[in-house]
Amino acid sequence: MSKMTHYTIGAVFLFSASMASAQDVDIPYEKFKLDNGLTVVVHEDRKAPIVAVSVWYHVGSKDEKPGKTGFAHLFEHLMFNGSENYNDEYFKPFEQVGATGMNGTTWFDRTNYFQNIPTPALDMALWMESDRMGHMLGAVTQEKLDEQRGVVQNEKRQGDNQPYGLTEYSILEGLYPEGHPYRWSTIGSMEDLNAASLEDVHEWFKAYYGTANAVLVLAGDIDAETARPLVEKYFGDIAAGPPVKQLKSLVPDRTVNTREMMYDRVPQARIYRTWAVPGRIEQDASVLALAATVIGDGKNSRLYQELVYKSQIAVNVSANLQPFELTSQFEIQVTLKNADDMDQANAIIDRVLTEFLEKGPSADELKRAKTKINASVIRGLEQIGGFGGKAVTLAQGELYAGDPGFFKTSLNWINQASAADVRAVANAWLADGHYQLDVLPYPDYQVASAGADRSKLPDVTNLPDLKFPDIQRAKLDNGIEVVLAERHTIPVVNIAMQFDAGYAADQGAKLGTSGFTLSMMDEGTKSRSALEISAEAENLGANISTASSLDTSRVTLSALKAELRSSVDLFADIIRNPAFAQAEIDRLRPRWLANIQQEKAQPLQLALRTLPPLMFGENHAYGIPLTGSGTEASISSLSRADLQAFHRTWIRPDNGTLFVVGDTSMDEILPILQRAFGNWQAPSAPVPEKNIAEVAVPDKARVVLIDKPGSPQTVIFAGHVAPPTGAENTLAIDTMNAVLGGQFTARVNMNLREDKGWSYGAFTFMPNAKGQRSWLAFAPVQTDKTKESIAELVREFDEYLSDNPASAEEVQKVVNNNVRQLPGQFETAGAVLGSLLSNARFDRSDDYVPRLKSRYEALDTSQIRAAASQVLRPDHLIWVIVGDRAQIESGIRELGLGDIEIRDADGNSVAP
Repeated sequence: MSKMTHYTIGAVFLFSASMASAQDVDIPYEKFKLDNGLTVVVHEDRKAPIVAVSVWYHVGSKDEKPGKTGFAHLFEHLMFNGSENYNDEYFKPFEQVGATGMNGTTWFDRTNYFQNIPTPALDMALWMESDRMGHMLGAVTQEKLDEQRGVVQNEKRQGDNQPYGLTEYSILEGLYPEGHPYRWSTIGSMEDLNAASLEDVHEWFKAYYGTANAVLVLAGDIDAETARPLVEKYFGDIAAGPPVKQLKSLVPDRTVNTREMMYDRVPQARIYRTWAVPGRIEQDASVLALAATVIGDGKNSRLYQELVYKSQIAVNVSANLQPFELTSQFEIQVTLKNADDMDQANAIIDRVLTEFLEKGPSADELKRAKTKINASVIRGLEQIGGFGGKAVTLAQGELYAGDPGFFKTSLNWINQASAADVRAVANAWLADGHYQLDVLPYPDYQVASAGADRSKLPDVTNLPDLKFPDIQRAKLDNGIEVVLAERHTIPVVNIAMQFDAGYAADQGAKLGTSGFTLSMMDEGTKSRSALEISAEAENLGANISTASSLDTSRVTLSALKAELRSSVDLFADIIRNPAFAQAEIDRLRPRWLANIQQEKAQPLQLALRTLPPLMFGENHAYGIPLTGSGTEASISSLSRADLQAFHRTWIRPDNGTLFVVGDTSMDEILPILQRAFGNWQAPSAPVPEKNIAEVAVPDKARVVLIDKPGSPQTVIFAGHVAPPTGAENTLAIDTMNAVLGGQFTARVNMNLREDKGWSYGAFTFMPNAKGQRSWLAFAPVQTDKTKESIAELVREFDEYLSDNPASAEEVQKVVNNNVRQLPGQFETAGAVLGSLLSNARFDRSDDYVPRLKSRYEALDTSQIRAAASQVLRPDHLIWVIVGDRAQIESGIRELGLGDIEIRDADGNSVAP
């Protein structure tokens, strides 16, 4: 019952016992089946007055379910703790008669119990085996379960504590995919063993320990005529048990090699390379045993010669086939002298395998392998039972193949295999798809006797100042403005053309038009198809993307300097000449509609779709879903003409600006842009005005409760309008918000997450906008704390405006954080480009970024408190709460936030 003993011995013998020579070895047997389904195999061997009694149940760890691992083995232990009619230690009567080779083992596919007893003790042995097969459950107590649980857990600890003892877990998880029943170790996990209950014991016994799911083998000083009445006497009245559903084959389809490394307290580094190959009764498994012998079994094997004998970098090498029912494992194992030789060893393994797969075994190697396997089997079958021998061979054949003599079939496959057969089978299974685990000894690190002063944090002084490139400006012949910031760190040029459009331009049109139009622009032009655009960009090493935000639409190019001119030509063609091909529209539309459905299914996105129209009103450019994706109705009705009209109206030279950041100069880039864009003429109609007029906060608060039945979490949103991003005191407003809820350590998150533990994260934020921004509070919370979380948010908002305003310490923390981020914030050309786009969007001067440090440092507490009084209106919030109405509505009503409207996920009003 020892993991580290019987598992290994069993596996080795399984390998050997299936390889006996059909010409030289025979195991005569008789087989019969009782009326209750018990299969009995009897082999007569009178060389000694002993009988091997071996009972095999067709159940193992593969029959466990995730969360119940280790149970097959735990149950095996319980089978030795007494039955209903002999409620004592199972070994006692056997010790008194001198039984040998006695134990039980569990593996993926089976559980077996065995003993060799003197012939006169056969009645006693059959009585004992039948009593635990048919009369077990009444003797299993919670005390016994707890006792054996502890024994098994200590067995696991003992195994895990051995050198390389943790490798099996990694190999099984690395080789087998999620859901495969070989993915967990037979010993199981500590957590699952702790969870095993008496109910589990009963269910397991009833499901798998019936006679119809068992094989009884009697081998030795016995014959079938004597055995049959004894077996009928002791086992005939035991229930068959329910039919057992058995998988027969499940070889994972692995085509990619994977490699993992782990450290362990081991003396030498070791390589495990493993393939999943056909199960034990498949012909290919037998032929692969020949391949394993040639490749790595013994001193004359190829890997031993290369790694141990010639290069002398390894101390041990083996290759073997571990046969199992659903899939077998072909494993190469190499133990190295020195971990530094790992790469060399892998190169040798790769070379040896490549040569074997190309040429197969030589005639001499194949003959030697066959002889070695036959000799091993012949010697292994001398004994009648125990951990190996004839009883095991007969039981395996019957259990897995329905043929006690299956070992002869397997041996015939081996002895008849040609070199070409071995090569073909090896190529079919060993060419790719292996999992490799490299085990390395823990490095011998040394720890210094003394270290840093841990009594206080080191002072951070002399922080660097922000370095921001100079901004240059020019114009093309047609009036398009060009804004350039030179960055010569890498030979890449980033260009963006930004248009004053965005989601806000959907006002008066079909919602989602802006986003859909921009997404279609790189799906084909008048001279290039979508695939041609993609191929040309790849050939140039260029990245081109299109996008819309609330206020702007843009097309962005990242070009290699060496291909700048051709990349800009492609960039300009996408901007100026989109085809809006109907076939491409029809391809994109289903994906777009599916994305809208996804938004409506996700509480956060659903709230972002719902809240802005409530805040700004349906006639405002911002009174649209903040995701910008539109509605199912608007996208379904969107036509090619709609896209062309949007492009003609908004994507035009007098409404756009070109921004360039990267490895170029104005003298170089201007002619290239002039060639691509200089002759682009604007239409005569003026650019429309977007309605982003100022709106007032509502007179009173209101609540929209969106019912999402069964939701385990409530998403709380609240918001109202706030000053624009471009407001004069924006830094004070942003700092005010950061203290309240804009950072991880802000008040709101520290309350609901760190103190209460009701939320994974709760924040307040203000999406940027050219017109009024939204001030939003966001808190996904556990359903049963919905009411309490809202109450905490209200309290935080009220106190922030009254007796607990922003403190000087809180303000300074935010200021320090923002100032000290600046040097790294604009490290990349993409970040600089983003700042240029923002400056244009919010009408900022070119020195906005360089002046940020001094402006932040000029902030004081009074400005932050004034910003809070200016912006926050807790009594006028619009609350959008997404959750299970049945569980949260009553609590929300008790808070008295305001009038409550109930909606479904599609936005339809629902009766209270």
